[in-house]
Amino acid sequence: MHDIVEFLSRHEPFDALPEDGLEDLSTSVEVEFFGAGETVFRQGEGPLQHVWVVRRGQIELTDSERVLDVLGEGELFGHRWTLAGLPIGIEARAAEDTLLYRLPADRVMTALARPAGLRYLAETMHGRSAPGVSTGVALDPVHQPVAQLVNGSPIIGDPDWTVRETAQRMDAAGDSAALVRVSDQELGIVTDSDLRARVVAGGVAPDAPVTEVMSSPAFTVTPERYGADVMLEMLDRNIRHIPVVWPHGEVVGILSDRDLLVTESRSAFVLRRAIEEAASPEELRRAAAQLRPAIIGLHHARISPAEIASVIAVVVDALTRRLIQLQVGELGPPPRPLMWLALGSLGRREAVLSSDLDSGLVWEGEAEDAESPPPYFRAL
Repeated sequence: MHDIVEFLSRHEPFDALPEDGLEDLSTSVEVEFFGAGETVFRQGEGPLQHVWVVRRGQIELTDSERVLDVLGEGELFGHRWTLAGLPIGIEARAAEDTLLYRLPADRVMTALARPAGLRYLAETMHGRSAPGVSTGVALDPVHQPVAQLVNGSPIIGDPDWTVRETAQRMDAAGDSAALVRVSDQELGIVTDSDLRARVVAGGVAPDAPVTEVMSSPAFTVTPERYGADVMLEMLDRNIRHIPVVWPHGEVVGILSDRDLLVTESRSAFVLRRAIEEAASPEELRRAAAQLRPAIIGLHHARISPAEIASVIAVVVDALTRRLIQLQVGELGPPPRPLMWLALGSLGRREAVLSSDLDSGLVWEGEAEDAESPPPYFRAL
């Protein structure tokens, strides 16, 4: 164990851990050997439950046989896909006979959640490429921790601020959102779209408390989350601003879709908003027609296929949810509790444009209802 502790203590991000933390981490280390050409993990697998440190030898990271990076002694890999919770977008294989330390991902989080760990994540996202190899894909915001994407200090107001005061401070700072500290554990958020919808269009008085127009509690993410993961959260929840907050409550900043996405991929958010605002199945059909151009935009933005598949699934979920809302609006409230199930590739968030729509409708009732569904559920 002493050799493992001594080795890790000389390499980032483990060099920032106290000695007792390193000793505790070393008890979970497994030693693995890979011969030249052998694969550590393959593209499309995952999400990973472990990360690796190169003890001796070299590891090539490849994308469809194109070498993106070559890692040597002391370098960590696999952490990006573990933190994002997404299928792996690269392949890792031994460039020569290689000895690795394998560590449980949840144990490594202790090191990566510290400020030094976040700096390490930001620096290593760019990678040290092999001669003549471009690593431009790593510069995409969706492949970086969100702590590196927020800009400036956010506006954090008190619940007794007025709508007018909040809007004035947002305007002066050039910000499109502000936070409200409701309590030590709860934040509210006010966005420019909230001001338009609830003050300009909704009639809330400018001198009313800001709590009348804010959304609370605000959905937040922690700083080590990756842009790709947060992008899916935004699409799924149909929001365009997310506060980035440490678990102990310190606010890092507010992430917007403009911080997160390059121009070509913003069309996914436009599509998500069109679905939410559709007032009829015909409008939903027109919105759905934007899916293919949105996917092309994501491809041009160099979003990985696995992440694009997740976006497709999120959009189809949103379309289905809105269709159900519209139909319930016509049929009236369901006579019994019901649930719609997304199955197959959609349920796994592995959808492609040619995927079929495997789904199921479940409702509370008797067994014979399955043979002859009540009229409401048949109509739905």
